[in-house]
Amino acid sequence: MRAAVLDASAPIETSPLSIREVALPPPGPGEIRVRVRACGICRTDLHVVEGDLPP
Repeated sequence: MRAAVLDASAPIETSPLSIREVALPPPGPGEIRVRVRACGICRTDLHVVEGDLPP
């Protein structure tokens, strides 16, 4: 699956997020897998990326 990966907090202007292919974990007991067609990043997410808020 594709994922936005943050290796270290940094100003968003320096592009600290990278899009990578990562292994798709199997669902655990009592869980299901759903297909995500789109997602977004909100301003709060960007505060986490920049280190202003804890993950």
